[in-house]
Amino acid sequence: MREPEPTVVVLAGGANRRFWPLRAKSLFPLCGQTLLERLVRGLAAAGCRRFVVVASPDTVAEVEQVSRPLPADIAVTVQPEPRGMGDALLIAAHAVPELTHGPLLVAQAHDVVELPLYQAFLARTRRGNLDGLLTAKRVREYFPGGYLMVRGEGVTGLVEKPEPGHEPSDLVSLVLHWHRHPERLLTALQDAYRQPNAADDHYERAVAALLPTLRYEVFPYEGAWQALKYPWHVLGVMDLLLRELRPPAELPDGVSGPVVLEEGVRLLPGARVVGPAWIGAGTLIGTGALVRGSVIGREAEIGYGCEVARSYVGDGCTLHHAYVGDSVLDRGVGLGFGTVTGNWPFYPPPVRSTMAGTRLRTGLPKLGAVIGAGSRTGIGVLINPGVKIGAGTFIGPGVVVSRDVPDGRLLLVRQEIVDQPNPFR
Repeated sequence: MREPEPTVVVLAGGANRRFWPLRAKSLFPLCGQTLLERLVRGLAAAGCRRFVVVASPDTVAEVEQVSRPLPADIAVTVQPEPRGMGDALLIAAHAVPELTHGPLLVAQAHDVVELPLYQAFLARTRRGNLDGLLTAKRVREYFPGGYLMVRGEGVTGLVEKPEPGHEPSDLVSLVLHWHRHPERLLTALQDAYRQPNAADDHYERAVAALLPTLRYEVFPYEGAWQALKYPWHVLGVMDLLLRELRPPAELPDGVSGPVVLEEGVRLLPGARVVGPAWIGAGTLIGTGALVRGSVIGREAEIGYGCEVARSYVGDGCTLHHAYVGDSVLDRGVGLGFGTVTGNWPFYPPPVRSTMAGTRLRTGLPKLGAVIGAGSRTGIGVLINPGVKIGAGTFIGPGVVVSRDVPDGRLLLVRQEIVDQPNPFR
């Protein structure tokens, strides 16, 4: 008897605080689609048809909009507060009671993997001798996520965010989890939420409660993976997606390597695009501009003499004789003439960036700026490596930005002008 296809619950809520100054991770657009759309299309191509997307109050309208044209039956529900995976699953089951009528697949768009994983994973669930299957990736360095405890192929435990140096294994749990008995998982989740516990690990404790009586196995994943936790992780996701490009056989003059140009892209004389790169519809690459190893959104303008290297530039951005290296610019950012994003620090790498008052090692030898939607710089603005600038912030001419800037600020330089007779005449 053929194993029924699972109902997929996509976790697309959460507070996204660590992703500032960018917007919701699941709705972040790359290479012409949001990460949510990429996940749903990938799982639909592997045979999944029923989806429940759990959104936040801030993102539900956009989630509903991007879900409508997707090739699947999608219900959207809201998690009012970011109370973790377990709470999101309980909300999904309340909104769609038939979710418990067959196997359950839990996924999230911001665990970005190679698309063939979905087909291979679902094929393993159809063998029929499992109660659950959890995807994991072997890591060499500490990752702030869940870790699996295993014996052979069997899962014996799931630990959320152990302290560095106390990891139970080298297997990081990726959120692609299949449960044959969702009703038992939901009961264990309800039990977990009844217990007083300050930690946000209800889902992990619920799964651990099932392991003594149900057979869960690990599905080791050996392909490329990028978790999207911090804003600079966009660059890693971008690299993964650029490797998936299927460029046309013929490219216009000035374009080399694997490059996709959407409809209406214009390259003025002397412009160069060096792949891998993806350029969105209606974008202009100006005279003498160089784009390499980057994603440029739709209706953007990369003006005269700009260089964009290994960066993400969102829809509607405008750059004027600027250097953008290893940086992330959300939609509608404008950089004035001579703006430079420094990407190579004086101190030994990796680049550091501040998050909630703590200096974090990004793991990147080069990192420029991360700039929120609608922000603008005047002429001659210099931005230090690893600096983040909030959405809707304007920075006046000649400012050197050496620290993070919150949303909606105006930064200006006060200068003293000396007006006197010229002694050198």
